[in-house]
Amino acid sequence: MELNWLSSAAVWLLPLVILPILAHLVRRPPRDRWFFGAMYLLQKVQQRNTTRNRIDDWWLLFLRVLLLLLLAGAIMRPEVRWRDPNEQTEYSKRVVLLVDSSLSMNQTLAPEDSTTVFEWSKKQLVERLKEDQGQRVFQMGVYNEGVEDVFSDWQEDTISVSSAVQALRQTEQTTDLVEAIRWARQTFEGKGGEIWLYTDQSGTFSEALKTEISLLVEQNVALIPQTPEIASRGNLAIVNATYGAGVEGGTLRFTIENYGETARETSCTTTLPDGTEINTIVEIPGLSQTESFVTVPRVADGGIGQIEVKDKRLTLDNTWYFQLPQIGANRVVLVDGDPGTAPIDSEVYFLERALAPSNFGAHIVPEVVGDLSAVEPSVDEQAVIVLANVATSDASVGPLVEYVRSGGGLLLSLGHNSNISSINQVWTPLFPTTLKDRHILSTEYDYGTPIALPSLDHSLFTPFQRGGLGGFSRARWIEVFRLAEELPSDATVLLELQNGLPLLIEYSLGKGRICLLLGSLDIESSNFPLQSVYMPFMQRLIGHLGGQAQGGERVNATLGEVVSINVSSGMDSLQWNSVEGSVQANHRGETVRLDSKRSGAYQLQVGTGTVLAWVALNSNRIESNVAVDVPLLEVAAEVAPEAFYETREIGPWLILLALGLLLLQSLWGPKEEVNHAP
Repeated sequence: MELNWLSSAAVWLLPLVILPILAHLVRRPPRDRWFFGAMYLLQKVQQRNTTRNRIDDWWLLFLRVLLLLLLAGAIMRPEVRWRDPNEQTEYSKRVVLLVDSSLSMNQTLAPEDSTTVFEWSKKQLVERLKEDQGQRVFQMGVYNEGVEDVFSDWQEDTISVSSAVQALRQTEQTTDLVEAIRWARQTFEGKGGEIWLYTDQSGTFSEALKTEISLLVEQNVALIPQTPEIASRGNLAIVNATYGAGVEGGTLRFTIENYGETARETSCTTTLPDGTEINTIVEIPGLSQTESFVTVPRVADGGIGQIEVKDKRLTLDNTWYFQLPQIGANRVVLVDGDPGTAPIDSEVYFLERALAPSNFGAHIVPEVVGDLSAVEPSVDEQAVIVLANVATSDASVGPLVEYVRSGGGLLLSLGHNSNISSINQVWTPLFPTTLKDRHILSTEYDYGTPIALPSLDHSLFTPFQRGGLGGFSRARWIEVFRLAEELPSDATVLLELQNGLPLLIEYSLGKGRICLLLGSLDIESSNFPLQSVYMPFMQRLIGHLGGQAQGGERVNATLGEVVSINVSSGMDSLQWNSVEGSVQANHRGETVRLDSKRSGAYQLQVGTGTVLAWVALNSNRIESNVAVDVPLLEVAAEVAPEAFYETREIGPWLILLALGLLLLQSLWGPKEEVNHAP
């Protein structure tokens, strides 16, 4: 409610209130008194009478000052106005019902009341429809990111409309109020009517909303928002979660945001893909974020886990889904086939620094060993094993083959310790084809052969698409191993030199994958370890082999985004699996799209066999902020004050009150006493 002065220039009349004060000061009796003679006998009576007259004078002074203030206020023409829906004076026959079904409508009315705003809206709408006398026609749209028209045409039967209202379902999607109002306005086709809008008003309104409200007023459409009173708005939500490998199983860090003004203490339950639950108590100050963490066990299955915060105010955003690679006690083991006399001469020196760079926090902390015999390959203990210029032996190949077939990741790099004859005779199960020779390209890096720009079709190179691919071409190779035969069809060349020689090859073996680098990881074969692109690429390569390779491609997405997975042509029996069941996946060429309106963990699987992709789909946390920045009526009143403001002038009431005070003053006054001489 606002108070305005239509004639504020009359404020100069206010100083007139000092006139009655001056008049009373003139009538004030003298302070000094001299008592004499028989007057001592009347001292007590005089003091009592003087005290009574003083009290009467003060009240009279107050009434006179108030009278002048009222008259001055009436001359300034005060006006009270308040925001109000632009309900039409004439009865509107056509009504469009708009019901917000976005995620924020899941908030409860109060901490002790479990009724959500969405449930309240449906109940209030049904009650209002019961009051209709059958003289109106209705159309209804339920909106979130878009608008779904419930009826194909206008409806006269309020019972049918009420049944449709009760059948509406809550969603987890974001809201687009502008599109909803535009749809409703266009439904009227310029003939006018009323919009009954049921929403929680959360979110920030754009300038486009003001344009739509202006068009509503021009087309004689009344906008009537219906919003409940929500006590102490507040909500807790997980806003992100990140897994980082460590010496043990690693650490999962997550952030909780408190959208209310009051500090809250709550518990969070982290559920790993294998069902292991870890509870955490977290205290979050008002209107702020707090980071917490849990330690992942030394051995844990890969997949999609979830974190749930205990909060009853808005339950639909309590869960956050995150990717977790397969965890072992030693996720990555680096077998250094040529330690060298100095650290820089070590075969795995640069790779170790790339996986766990100093001063940047540990990304992947590998275990470095100097002898392959010290490693007992097991998918329960290692996610990735790196053999860097390791001398081959007959006893080692069998356990490594079984390890990869069981789902392990293996990275092979070749050097002067690589025996071509032994590899071609005994280690063939781990290689895509036989080796030909060790080929010298140049004796100096400056004249070496650069790497050709890789293809962005592979997920490994997605982060390098904005100018980062150029970093690969700056790496020059002076020697590589050449293949004796053509690669099989199931092998993929990830990197090749500009002369066409393959450099990095990926292929599958059972449930696991192998990447073969036809060169060395140190600076013996190239200057690749000295390039800025080396560290992020090796991190993604190891992550691809250890985490992403086990179970297919891993995708983190927000509800409402387009989630597309590239698959090979001709693949049949693809389906999306989640806790809600299995849904047949729709092919669009060599792309499979996830069409879901619910957050959760989704797997793209070939029948009941190979998992091609894991998708962690979370709801948009924009909807988690349920605070109302600017009320809808305030926005509307700014656009069209004449339609969305109710005004009342209070000047006449001030004049009537002043006349009443004047009458009261005429009856008020000191009573005169008559003294009779003896």
